[in-house]
This record gives sequence, C-alpha cells and structure tokens, in this order.
Amino acid sequence: MRWSDTWLTFSTKSGYLVLWLLSPLVSFVAGRYSEYPNQIYYIYKLFLVIAAALVFRDFVKITIVQLKWQLFVIAYAVALIAASYFGVSFETSVSEYLVLYQPLSMFDFFVAFVAGYKFHERKLFSYFYSIGVILFVYSVIDMLANPDKSRYITSLDLPMVIPVAIILGKTLFAIILVAIAFASIKKTIVFIAVLSFGLSWWYKYRNSKIISRDFATGDNHGTWHSVLARMAVVVCVLALFIVIASNFQSTIDRLLLTDEEDTVRSLIQLTSFQLLSEYFPRGIGFGGFSFITRDDIPYPLLDQRGNLTQGANLHNSFMTWALEGGLPVLLVVCAMFFAMYRTIRSFWRHKETTILAFVLSVWLLQGVIFGLVQQWHSASTFWMLFGYAFGCRERYRGKL
Repeated sequence: MRWSDTWLTFSTKSGYLVLWLLSPLVSFVAGRYSEYPNQIYYIYKLFLVIAAALVFRDFVKITIVQLKWQLFVIAYAVALIAASYFGVSFETSVSEYLVLYQPLSMFDFFVAFVAGYKFHERKLFSYFYSIGVILFVYSVIDMLANPDKSRYITSLDLPMVIPVAIILGKTLFAIILVAIAFASIKKTIVFIAVLSFGLSWWYKYRNSKIISRDFATGDNHGTWHSVLARMAVVVCVLALFIVIASNFQSTIDRLLLTDEEDTVRSLIQLTSFQLLSEYFPRGIGFGGFSFITRDDIPYPLLDQRGNLTQGANLHNSFMTWALEGGLPVLLVVCAMFFAMYRTIRSFWRHKETTILAFVLSVWLLQGVIFGLVQQWHSASTFWMLFGYAFGCRERYRGKL
C-alpha cells in the first residue's frame, strides 16, 4: 500500500499524528466555546505528551535529543517573565496576558518535535492535507453560522496547507483555500495565501520531476469518476461562495480603502517606536504596551467568545519581542531564528530534503509576514513550526 493511502489504515502512531495536527482546531474551539481556553489547550498538549510516551518506545531517547532545542523555549519564557516582573505592570502581564503560562510552551514544542523526529515529511504532509480539509469545513461552517463577524481565518492554519496541497498535487483544493482566504475579510491572510500559492506553484513547475518521483500527486488522475468527482466539488464550492459572496466584497473594500482601524494601527506603531527609544533594552513586560496606552489609544477588542476588552495590542511580534521583552528576549528569538535558518539551509543542500526545505521556507515566510502585523508569537502555530523543524533536523542528523 502506498504512503498516500494512510487514511485506509490505522495505527497508534498515526493516531498521534492526527491528534497533533488537530491542535489548532482544539485551540480555536476552546477559545470560542469555553471560559478556560488556555487551560483546555495545555491539558490537550499534556495529553499529547502522555500519548507520545505510550506510543513511542524510544520516548526517553526523544526527550533527551530534544533537550538542547528546548533551551530556546525555556530561555524565552524565563526572559519574558523576568522582563514582565521588572516591567511597568507585572499584574497586567500575569492576569491579562498570562505570562506565567509561557513555560507551558514546552509542551507545544515537544509534541511538534516528536512529529518531526518520528514521521517522514511525505506521511506528515499527507495527513496535514487531510486535516486541512477538516479545518476548511470548520471555517466555512463558522462563516455561515456567524455572518456578522468582522474577521474570519485569523491564523495561519489554512494558509499553511496551501504549499502542502500543491506539492501533493491537490491544486484545486489550494485554489479553494485561496478563495476562502479572500472571504476571510482579513488583508494579511489574503496576501499570505496568494503569495504562498504563487511560490508553491512556481516551485512545483520548476521541480516537477523531483516532486513526481518523491511525492504522490493528485493531478494526473484522468478517469471518468475522478473527473465527475472534481466537477461535483467545483459545483458545491461555487454554490458555497455564492452564499458568502458578501464576504468577498467586504475583503475587497478593506484592500482598496483606508479605514479607521488603519489610522489606529499607525498610532500604535508610532507610539511603540517612541516607547522603544525610552525603555529598550530592559523592556516594559508582556502586555505592557496595552497597560501604558490604555487611556490614550481606544482599541476595543472582541475575543473569540464575543467578550469586549479594552487595550491595544502591538500587532507586531517583532516589536513585542523588542519593546515588551527587551534585549534578553530579542537575543533568544534571534538565536532561534538563526538556528531555523541553518536548519533550512542544510535541507536545501541535499536532494532528499529539498521539498521539506521549500515547505519550511514558505511556512517561515508566512510566519514572518504574519508577525509583522499580528501576534504570531501567541498563535498555536508558532512553537509548532520551530519544534517540527528541529525534530526533522534531528531525524536527518548524520545524512546532512
């Protein structure tokens, strides 16, 4: 049986992979329907750690191997907590921004490391595509059930599926994901989706022989039943997009017009640079910007449950690291990005791992762009990306 037929079989290891890939959906659902989203999310990650211990016989070896990479997470958490303790309001950092939860990111990192260390990227991409279909269906249901929301698809979960879908030959689904991104009413997601599709299509066009050799593709099936199935999918998707056509117009309006929010964002950027010149390198603490500017920058926010809160976020992970975390956090992040750069570079140098290198490059580019205007550091995909990449590096150690 080919690796692409993995959904026809089941094993405890495959079950672990599925549960790990569902983490972003668990995070979103917990945030929407529970009063304890963070607690539920980290309990789920603890469950995955326990599952890994039960499923993989070399769990102790995996734990030892990943310890040196885990130092990034520990150093990041300690530095951010320290900056918050000596910042402008440790109470705000603890009660509103949950800075004391930062060490729990070790769970995020560890379970992603296990996935990279134990599974070849071909199998992981196959499962990731299938989970992407589930995330897509959930996003569509969310759009139809909550037509008054101002934003949809607020994280990188679905955009990250685009390069994987194209590599696997699921170009039609990748196009559908770009279309649903246009219905998200979020400019950043639209830009990331279009850019990811363009880069992935170009890479596949330039490296079609390598991809055809190493990865099963889904674009070469010309049987009559596959054609009918595709036509049925197209009809259903067109019908769906007609229903949510107003979302497309809202997105286009946001892309073409400068609204009041952009003015506030400009004020946030200007104020953050002023504070950076005053408080760097010691930092103001996690959530310190919201505390300092609460009376000067009115910025009401609706959380996933619809609760209204006051306080402007920086909407920039890099500024968050520099201003709120200070020099110690910034140094940890720079070291981690440098390690990621070396990891991806080593993958690019070997034919066996060039496809993995490309996908990781696109994912990292998505994160950087997202981080320039959003809270990438708080997204569930942040530590998952680094943990997975470093897990892959350890799996290929000795071959690179």
